[in-house]
Amino acid sequence: MIVLHHIKTTALAALFAGALMGGAASAATYSECSDTIDNLVSGATDCEMSSASQDFLNTDPLTVNETPGFFGFEDWSFYSKPGFGEGGTAQAGTYDLSALSGFVGDVMLVFKSGSNNSGSNLVGYLLGSLTGTWETPFRSPDFDFNNPRDVSHISVYTRVAPVPLPAAGLLLLGALGGLGLMARRRKTA
Repeated sequence: MIVLHHIKTTALAALFAGALMGGAASAATYSECSDTIDNLVSGATDCEMSSASQDFLNTDPLTVNETPGFFGFEDWSFYSKPGFGEGGTAQAGTYDLSALSGFVGDVMLVFKSGSNNSGSNLVGYLLGSLTGTWETPFRSPDFDFNNPRDVSHISVYTRVAPVPLPAAGLLLLGALGGLGLMARRRKTA
């Protein structure tokens, strides 16, 4: 009876230790792209590869926000999956996100590789322009492929730009508050 209790206790301890050590999701790692794939998206200002294998939208945090996040940001919001653009294929296409002009701060395109790939599966491009062209980033030397791989899909992520409150706005709020106080005073008099 003591031996059976010891075996149960040892098994439970092993399961608990395994859950602590291996049960937690590991954070994604990010690395700079090589010059070969860095320039494959026109209008991009930076390029990073992630060790994450999917850009899941049903996780918290979103895959692209796993510490330390693409380009060091952990507050990306999913915007859309726009397809390959006019006349585009899984190897090359265009993007037009001009509808976002003036509404957001940073914009990022995340490319997910097609099937039969190895290594990093997500490549993110930080955009400096909201329109441009792209080619598949899934090619050597960054990826161990003889030929460029197809893109499965492209996801667009955004970060909201902080909106500064101008000094005139503060003056307006103060004036409205003063008018409210004066109106209240008249009612009580």
